[in-house]
Amino acid sequence: MSGEQIDLDAIRARAAAATPGPWAWFGNTDVKNMYLATQRWGRQHVMGFARWGMSGAQPVFCNGRHWRPGDTGDVDFDLGSWMAKASELPIFAVAPDATSREDERVYRADLAGIRNPDAEFIAHARADVDALLAEVDRLRAQLDYIITGGDDRCCTLDLSEGHEGPCVWYCAWCNGAGECPDCNGTGPELAGCESCDTTGSCRYCNGAGRHVDDTPAPRPVETLVVAGERL
Repeated sequence: MSGEQIDLDAIRARAAAATPGPWAWFGNTDVKNMYLATQRWGRQHVMGFARWGMSGAQPVFCNGRHWRPGDTGDVDFDLGSWMAKASELPIFAVAPDATSREDERVYRADLAGIRNPDAEFIAHARADVDALLAEVDRLRAQLDYIITGGDDRCCTLDLSEGHEGPCVWYCAWCNGAGECPDCNGTGPELAGCESCDTTGSCRYCNGAGRHVDDTPAPRPVETLVVAGERL
């Protein structure tokens, strides 16, 4: 995925449309039965198989399935869904919006997909997982770079937002400005600002804008102000 923009919206849409997980394979080899289903909620079928002709088989998917979050964190599935053969749900390569081989636009029966959200989710899973893992690796590399010190050039991390370096390595609280984000550097005028202790300087980076640390610097007692009174 190097150099490519991951389409998180598309991945989220496929995940939201597919049957809620986790999924697992079930069946019994003695009775020659095998299917993919949810591990919870009454083992809702995701995909099975059906004979196709004398010696072939085709996948079967649950169609028309609807669900909603339950009161206890579970999922409530509505009635009315049915198992449909993949041959009944074709997306034809030559006419993707056609739903039947009898459509005059379908002059060739080659498939481009199966018109079912679970089938769509399965087909994209290989590429989606690779893209998400690549994104995790990229973000972890940036985080490691920042934590270990880097070279003080945020432009090398694609964090420059359009400007050219060198850039100040930013503190999560003051964004490199060294000033309190709550009072914008006007701490002495705002009695008791929590982030800057009325000094106007971010106490998470001591005004340097260079230390990524969730622990604030110690509050200087002489600058604490409570209800307008200096302690």
